[in-house]
Amino acid sequence: MTSPEADNRYRHPTTGRWGQALAAAMNHGGWARARRAVMARLPFMTLASDVHDVVYLNWLVPVAAAQSLAPPGLTLWQQGGWTPFTVLSYRHRHFGPAALGPLRRLCPSPRQSNWRLYLADLESDSARPHSAEPHLALDPMVAAPVGADVTTTDPAGPHRTEARRAGSPLAKPGRADADAAGRDPAGLAAAGPGGAEPTAPVTHTVLFLKNVMDSLPFTLATRLFSDALPTHLPQSFTHQRVGHRIATTIAPGRGSAPALNAAVELTATRQFAPEAALFAQVFGSWDQAVRMLACQDAAITAVPTAGTTPAPLAWAAIDLPIALPQVVPALPVAPVQCALLAAFAQAVGPFCFVVEQVPFRVLSERVLPR
Repeated sequence: MTSPEADNRYRHPTTGRWGQALAAAMNHGGWARARRAVMARLPFMTLASDVHDVVYLNWLVPVAAAQSLAPPGLTLWQQGGWTPFTVLSYRHRHFGPAALGPLRRLCPSPRQSNWRLYLADLESDSARPHSAEPHLALDPMVAAPVGADVTTTDPAGPHRTEARRAGSPLAKPGRADADAAGRDPAGLAAAGPGGAEPTAPVTHTVLFLKNVMDSLPFTLATRLFSDALPTHLPQSFTHQRVGHRIATTIAPGRGSAPALNAAVELTATRQFAPEAALFAQVFGSWDQAVRMLACQDAAITAVPTAGTTPAPLAWAAIDLPIALPQVVPALPVAPVQCALLAAFAQAVGPFCFVVEQVPFRVLSERVLPR
């Protein structure tokens, strides 16, 4: 099985000189290094969109098989030997710089599909890998191996990593996994000794395996100006809603995008279908499964243009304020065809649900040292 960073190198969906030239530009490590050197000195441009018809297709897969897709130093969330794998597809509504304000309505509205695994809570001991690889402190304020005596420069004076992390912007009260006081009723955050609140917020983080968009300009922009979203362009991509049914088809052609063929029907029953009964054992309830799968604060991906082994990781903070009442149950109307499922040998599901509309923001991005 190829490494995550090698598997995310771009290949155009059609052959010929044009496709070869685009692939060479998007995979060019020299450009990426020069861009990082310049943009590291500039403030991040927050991106915003109003996404709609967000379809979550979720499977439980053996963690031993899924772990091989994770970069060294990262450990997947797991329960009883199972870990979730999700494909979520949606349509943007005016995806562009948040600073444009009302003018953002002039920005395009591409389709996007995101394929991801889930990392162990980065503040908990379960996040430490079961190998000789160093565990990474994937913190938005400080990026360094756990256990290192790291200090940072701050107007208020030097602080250790733990002190800075306690002020992390990633703790967001009001999310679907938090009550009005900002606590964690689902038990997703690791409590301190005796059930006390942890001294630092837990960061719920996904590992991007694949990102697909149906727009060449957006694909080119994410490849040339971002490390956290190495996007693939398929030959065709449809994501269409008719009544209570949403159908998604991704045809890669000769390119590097993964193939997908799925259709779901919205329902009113918040319970697991027979093919997804294992989710009840792993998560305990329908609500807790949705909280885990939908409420995430950050995303990580291996950088495919770094030219080093192991590849560095790109980290992005996101804001996707999904409230549990917004989530609509759904059922597949036919067997789902998903290209990546073959990598896991066994998959239970899918467990499906839909978020009909939610604001989305990309808050920051940085490359973490290894």
